[in-house]
Amino acid sequence: MSSSLFAPRRPFLTFLLWWSLLAAALIIGNRTYLFSTPVYETSDFAVNALQIDHAKDSLEIYGNYSRFHFHHPGPAFFYVYALGEIVFHDALGLTPTPHNAHVIAAILLQTACFVLALLLLSRLLERDWVLPAGLLLGVIHFAAAQRVFTSIWPPHVLLAPFLLFFAGCAGVSLQRWRYLPVAVLAGSLLVHGHVAQPLFVGGLFIAALALAVVYSRTGFRALARSYRCSLLAALAILALFLTPILIDAMQGSGSNLTRIFRHLSNHHDDGKTVLQSLLYFLLFVTYQPEPDHFLDPVGPTTWAGFRPHAYFLIFWGLAFLVVIGRTTREFLKRNPSDENIALRRRRLHLLLLWTLTALLCLVWGTRQTGPMFAFNGHFYFGVHFLIYLLAVTTLIRLLPPGWMRWLGPISGLTAVVIATFALGTDPAMPDPRGRQINAGIDDVIAADPHPDLPKMLVFDYDNWSDGATVALQLQRRGIPFRVEPHWDFMFESHRTISLDELAAPELGFSVWRFVPAPKVDAAAQLLKNLWVTFRPAALKPTGDTLRFAADGNLHDFHVAGFTTPDAETSWTNAAQCVLQFQTPPTTTDVELEIIAQPFLVAGDIPSQQTELYFNDTLVFAAPFTEPGVLRARIRLDMWNARPVATLRLHFPDARSPAQLGLYGDPRELSLLVRSLTVRPAEPMPAP
Repeated sequence: MSSSLFAPRRPFLTFLLWWSLLAAALIIGNRTYLFSTPVYETSDFAVNALQIDHAKDSLEIYGNYSRFHFHHPGPAFFYVYALGEIVFHDALGLTPTPHNAHVIAAILLQTACFVLALLLLSRLLERDWVLPAGLLLGVIHFAAAQRVFTSIWPPHVLLAPFLLFFAGCAGVSLQRWRYLPVAVLAGSLLVHGHVAQPLFVGGLFIAALALAVVYSRTGFRALARSYRCSLLAALAILALFLTPILIDAMQGSGSNLTRIFRHLSNHHDDGKTVLQSLLYFLLFVTYQPEPDHFLDPVGPTTWAGFRPHAYFLIFWGLAFLVVIGRTTREFLKRNPSDENIALRRRRLHLLLLWTLTALLCLVWGTRQTGPMFAFNGHFYFGVHFLIYLLAVTTLIRLLPPGWMRWLGPISGLTAVVIATFALGTDPAMPDPRGRQINAGIDDVIAADPHPDLPKMLVFDYDNWSDGATVALQLQRRGIPFRVEPHWDFMFESHRTISLDELAAPELGFSVWRFVPAPKVDAAAQLLKNLWVTFRPAALKPTGDTLRFAADGNLHDFHVAGFTTPDAETSWTNAAQCVLQFQTPPTTTDVELEIIAQPFLVAGDIPSQQTELYFNDTLVFAAPFTEPGVLRARIRLDMWNARPVATLRLHFPDARSPAQLGLYGDPRELSLLVRSLTVRPAEPMPAP
């Protein structure tokens, strides 16, 4: 079999055939979901859909957000889904909602990567039946793994591109230079998809090049002349994928790359042991859906994660021994033929690259921050699949040669049939909450007393999922919106209200507060336990208190700048913090009292300068140097000037622990606030 990827024409036709069959099987098997079930995204899917919408305008430069307050390096997957939305939803009208079109695009991409990976491996091993046999093995394995090929959740979509990258690197290591563009394409997808993938992409690609150089008898110039098209294609692909990353890097200290490096440097002590990493890697062999439950700490509960499915681990171990045994046996042969020498070299390279992959998995496992969730290592299912595949290719060779003529077609067609019924869409979708919000959002828009103003969405961490869902529905209706500055890691900076806008005398936004129950008449019900209010609650100047506690009332007044309260307090998390409240008329001056303690860092932040503005008039300016009380006098005429007052706190010294290199908290902290009370002021002393 020729080592060329595209000549003769049969490999391309073979790829097209099996890709079409597998993709069609998944689309037909999920036809009700894809073409008849409207899916309205919530939570992470809603945030990702906002980025997909941005990609439709060719403006997106970031990958999906991370819970560690940065974005993964690149938007490649979002552009694939955007293209799917343009074609299948906007142009052809085949899907009831954009999300359904995104899933179709994912199916086409993931199955293409998987089938092409098998094709490349079959050509490396010079066995045509590797592709259809791999299809059958893969469909069975990935059906047990779940959420493969049909999920667009970012952790799930790395698996098939990883297999393709591995196959491409194997080809490069064997000097199949026409595999180079494929390796670069798949590796670029991986790097865009997750911040940890440069470890795998860089490590495997360098190893592949090193293996190629060891056996190379061709100089670089001769190589460049012979494979000019492959090299130029690889460089063009690399330039395309680097473009959004370079655009981001030009932002300097405010770039996403800076956030990534800051996270890596500030979480160096938050790792795992080698044993934890190894057990995490092996738990995927058992298809355990929640490995994190059994690994922290390692102990008697760890065995509970393996015990119910230990036979899977035994089966995988046997497959691993078959691969090792066969490779060792081939190297112990005396006077091997040239064909056997070439074959054992190919198998050796595959085994070496797999071993390096497993070692990199262990390294990455020790560097993981937070719980070792199943989705973090979802692509491990692909790593384990490679062992199964190599074992099967070894065992099939023991069958009589005549069996091969019909073994391949039967295996492939059986895989297609099984895929039709076994590879379903994500069972978590559709979320009925998304459907309910889509049904009620128009009533909320109609109830807004300021329909012409852009919307300022104010929600806390307890209902951010609903906030993201509402934001997506507004965007799809062409209604501009903003969120608080600290949500920029999730919604990106162009959707957050700026500090200058917060400091303006008039906000210029219709503020939508998400509350469990309204305390004002200007409100609309969105869900059973979720209301949107368009006016803040009242603070009576007779001793009313705003409590910054978990069971307090901050959500009735909040505009921007305060974190979700803990038991008794809430941190400010931005340089500008804004509250609003109704001001019932008073006949005396009003005293405003804030009880708080400052965020101080020896040598960096000795005090927190605090400025308090009431309706854009400075009423207090002094540094906080210890826990205490801020008191400001609000004149009678100022209090009664407007029915709704805006209270703004400005903190010039606001810094985050991450910026200071202390630990990974990205919030720009200033004050830890307990309460705000308004009461009649003491009479002014006589002159």
